[in-house]
Amino acid sequence: SAYSDLPHHFSLKDGTSLVLDRFSERDVPEGMALLNDEIEEGVSWPFEEPLDEEGFKNYFLSHDAFSVRTFGASDEGERLAGIFYIKPNFPGRCSHVCNGG
Repeated sequence: SAYSDLPHHFSLKDGTSLVLDRFSERDVPEGMALLNDEIEEGVSWPFEEPLDEEGFKNYFLSHDAFSVRTFGASDEGERLAGIFYIKPNFPGRCSHVCNGG
């Protein structure tokens, strides 16, 4: 599989331990909140209104989606640090040209 190396554990320069993995159902509430915060800010996404759960799943999870979570001992516990997706921009022979969001 293209994702056989996941989950992938790594650390930031400040020592924060993170894990990159495929987006899962448990990531939906926090992931949707992160995206909706960006939508409401009105700077980086084209949406005019926040997405409900169905809209979020239809848009964000339509292709390959991933999450980055804090990992290990922390006063805050494990939390979602970020999310992203990778989608082809074009069909067929040009599907290797992609977009990440």
